This record gives sequence, C-alpha cells and structure tokens, in this order.
Amino acid sequence: MYIISVIPISRGIPFSELSYYSSEALSAGVLVEIPLGKKNISGIVFSSTSLIESKSQIKQSRFSLKKIKKVVGPSPLGEALINGLQDASVKTLTPVGALLSTMVNELFLETFQSVLMNLTLEKKELAPSSVCYGSFADRADYYKRIIRSAFAEKKSIVFVAPTIRSAETWFSILSKGISAHSVILHSKKNKRDQKSSLVKIKSSERPLFICTTPQSAFVPRTDIKTLVLEDEASSLYKTHDRYSADMRVVLRSICDSYGTSVVYGDVLPRFETLVESGMTHLARSFNPEKLVVVNTEPFRTLLPTEIVELVRYCQKNKKSLFLYTNRKGVAPISRCADCGTSVDCPSCGLPIVLRYKVNSSMEKERMFVCSHCASTLPADHHCEYCGSWNITPVAIGTESIKEALEALIDKEHIITIDDDMSLDDKQSESLIAEIQKKKFFVMVGTSKMLPFIKNIDFVAVPFFDRLLSTPSPFIVEEVLRLIMTLNEKTKDTLILCTKKPDFPITKLLSTKKIEEIIDSDIENRKALLYPPFGLLLKLSVTVPVSHVEVISQKIKLFFEELDNTMLPPRRISPGSMKVLCVWIIQAPNSYLADNSEALNSFLMDLRYPYKIEINPARLS
Repeated sequence: MYIISVIPISRGIPFSELSYYSSEALSAGVLVEIPLGKKNISGIVFSSTSLIESKSQIKQSRFSLKKIKKVVGPSPLGEALINGLQDASVKTLTPVGALLSTMVNELFLETFQSVLMNLTLEKKELAPSSVCYGSFADRADYYKRIIRSAFAEKKSIVFVAPTIRSAETWFSILSKGISAHSVILHSKKNKRDQKSSLVKIKSSERPLFICTTPQSAFVPRTDIKTLVLEDEASSLYKTHDRYSADMRVVLRSICDSYGTSVVYGDVLPRFETLVESGMTHLARSFNPEKLVVVNTEPFRTLLPTEIVELVRYCQKNKKSLFLYTNRKGVAPISRCADCGTSVDCPSCGLPIVLRYKVNSSMEKERMFVCSHCASTLPADHHCEYCGSWNITPVAIGTESIKEALEALIDKEHIITIDDDMSLDDKQSESLIAEIQKKKFFVMVGTSKMLPFIKNIDFVAVPFFDRLLSTPSPFIVEEVLRLIMTLNEKTKDTLILCTKKPDFPITKLLSTKKIEEIIDSDIENRKALLYPPFGLLLKLSVTVPVSHVEVISQKIKLFFEELDNTMLPPRRISPGSMKVLCVWIIQAPNSYLADNSEALNSFLMDLRYPYKIEINPARLS
C-alpha cells in the first residue's frame, strides 16, 4: 500500500497537494483520476510513499484517505514543469493545481496523452533574458529576425500576447512566409481548430512558430529555444481570480526550469524588467518626437481653451483628433461652482480630491486629499481665486467631454469608447471604421480605444495633471508608456495639457529627457524599496462590520515585523453589513520564499473571503 501525493488540476482548490492511497507505487508525472467531494477530477502524481514510512502521519491525521479512482496513464507534464510551477507557486502565492488548471485543459491532456516527454533532460545553460522595446514596426522586425534565427537552428519559438486580439494581430504579421510552420492557439478557437493546432504541435518534426495567449503557452516540445512575452507591461497577464497570479512570473519560472530564454517586448517595458535585465540606459533615438507640452491658461469651462481651439482648427482644416481621458472614464476633481477654479494640492500642485480620511483620533472625516503626495486641505476650504465656499466635485470623463464637444461641433463627428461600454472588439472596430470615413472627426476614449486607432492627425491629453495623481507606485512608467503609445498613434502632434509645467516629470517631458525620467523613478523606487527592490502586498478581506477589529488585530500581529497600513474600510454595497478591509504591506524580496507556507496557512485560517495581490497596480 502506498500514500500518493497528487496535484489536483482544478481551480478553486486552496491546496497544492492532496493525499490518496493506491495498491501500487506511482511515478511522478502520472495522470490519475481522483475523487474530490461528489465529483472526480484529474490530477498529477507528485510523489509516492510506502504506507510503513507514513504510518505515524496517518494515525495523527483527522481525515480518512480515499483511494485513487483510476490511473489514466503517462502525462505530458513531468518533473521540469512541476518544478517550474512550484517555484511560481511560491512567487505568486497560488496553489500549483490552480496554476496547472489555468494552463492545461482536458483537450490538451487528451491530445498529448501518448506523449511522455523526457523532462529529465540535462539542464541547459540559461541565456539571460533580453528586452525588445520601441515602435510596433521595430518590434515586428526584431521578432522576425529571432524567428528566422531559431528556424535556422531547427528550433521553435513560442510567442505570447496578453489578449486574443493581440495574438491574432501578431500572428498575421509574423507568420507571413512561414504559415505552413505556424500555429495560433487561444480559447476562442472552436474545439476542432484547437485540436488541429495541438495535433500539429505534437506531430510536426519541423520547428514551429507558435503564437498563443498566456493560458495556452505551455507547449510540450523539446525544441523550444525562446519564449517571447509581448506587451509585457499589460495588466492582463494577471489571472482574474482571487490569486491574481502573474503569468509573466509563471512562464518565466517554467522557462528557467526548461532552460529556455525569454524575450520581453513592449513599446516601453516595465522598469523592473529593465532593471533585472540590466537595460536601464535606452537608445537616444527612443523619444516621443511628436510630443508637445502645452501650459494651459486658467480656464472656467470644462475643456481647456487650447483644446477648444484645437477642435476648431481640426474642424476648419478637416483633421482627425483623439482626446484621451482616464481609463475608468470618470476622474473626479474638485472645482469652485462659482468661478470654475480647481482645487489643487498646496504641496505639489496636482488636482486634489474630496474623500474620507482617518485622522489622528482614528475617526473618519471628510477632507481634500492629494493622491500623489498625501497632502490635505480641510473640507471647508475656500476657493483661492474668488473666496467662495461652494466647492463641488466634478466628473471629467468621456461623457462630460463629449457633452462639452457637442456645444462646439455636430454629434455626428464625435465618437466615444470607454471601459464602461460593453463593446466587443468587432463592434469597437466597426464604430471607429465608420467615423474614420469622415475627413473631420473627434474621438474621445480611454485605453480601451488605443488598440483600434492609428494614423490620427492630432492626439491630446486635456487633463495630464490628473493622470499623475493616480495612487500607484508605477504611475511614472504607466504615464511614460501611455505617451510613447500615443506618440506612435499620431501623424502630426501629441499634445499634453498641463497647469503645472514646472512639475518634475512634466518639465522633463517638455525637453524629451526620457532616460532621465526613468533613472529618477528607478532611484526613487530604490530609496523607498518599491519593486523591483522590494515587494508590495495588497491584502483585501471581506468581513462583517462587527469583526473588523478582531481581523485587524490578527493581521497586524502577523505582519508586525513589516511596514503595514490599513486603508479605511468601506461597505461592499449600500446597506450591507459587510465591509472590505484593505492592507498595504511592504516586504523584502525574500519574504515570499521564506514565508509563503506560513502566509498561506494564515490566510486560510482567517476564514473570510480574501484576495492578495503582489505588486498591485493600484494601492487604493
């Protein structure tokens, strides 16, 4: 009799391993069917131990072992993959089974069932990761070169894009001339097409160019030379479950286990990627040559005077214009209802927002808070221009900008697309294609519109200062990446409207000193121990109002050796008796490797719904 440790291939199971018994020893990597609750699921054998060796552990256990239902046979997954996933599990705080179920489905197992890979191959010397940055065309040329180089060595390439649309776009470009040796794989392909692609991957003796999304990126071939992570700064590489596992980390761990090199590509990669690859000094030619920073005059209307003049210029000269606003579609600022003057931070000069903040007496009170530097003003602050007390929040998003434009031009020349619109890619493309038939039009949109637009005469960011006040440790690189993307989309000029031209990043942008901006932000992160020089953990727990104090004390005690901050609790819905409590925890890079098991155990013992994010994009 043997005790078998099995990794379940299923989501929603908070355990990396489950124990069963079998009458015979099973080797690691064997695919089995195991009972779990009222259903049977697939699993991968991790280890086998004789009953005699585990006798004392069985006597002390509080549950009875179940028998393995069926031995399915050898699996295309083996030691190298499991080792890589175990490393990723520690780095992402995600059970190995949950990672496996994200990357492996029944069709995959069925197709590769007869393939038992030799995953105990001699470890290759791992080439350092490399970075490809620049315009879309420049990256495409680079990718074509590494594909040709790999094919010459009779090696395959796996190309990963964060979205299906992006994968299809890149596949159409990179597979030209090698379509017979190219495969695209993603979840929107029907089952027959997916099966056909998997069979081609399995049976082809020639090297392949395999284009895929992160969830389909594990390819059981022994000739993979390089894995490319395109658009590597995209937040869509994180899974949309309670673990928010970063698939960039997962795929890198698997590549390290197999000895496969990784190429990170983007218009501007994450700064932590640049630091880790030793590429903090970029080419001098890497700058937004079409960028112009415009110092706007104090305005009493929604749109700056300079934007109004630009709209009229485009109308007169039959030019196209794209106005970018915050991706959430609504960016609240506070303005005087009598004269229109905005309320700005007294320290850094960026727009300031009225919100609740916990004071020194641990009581919540309304005050104006700067999202950038945390400076405050009292809630009864008067307008500095006219002295009025009538300060009100104003929503500046796609809809309010559209309304302001409708006072200037006809509706038929305006189109808006933002995150609140539930349009799919085809609908968005159709809307944009229709309005681009006109010689003059104005697009208003968020980042959702960016993949669909190109060759726009003018691009403008009317409220650039508002972007900088977003509460994120990565806001500088996000804004810089946005600028590089918008610069590529415009034919003529990219305009940033600012009321604070002397703000450090704005001043550097006006002189196009991109490398200085990057160096300065990296130095700031190093001083603050922000990624990649440290870890930020965002722990969110939903608890009844009456239990907030108890949970707060437990979490404070567990993280007492780390810098941790609890944000003000907020109700999950109006009238609800449950609140969402959020903690921001700062830790050294070695923390997860040393404490992941204890941390996972602690979180499960909380017995309340939780979500933990590693290096979250937003801290609020």
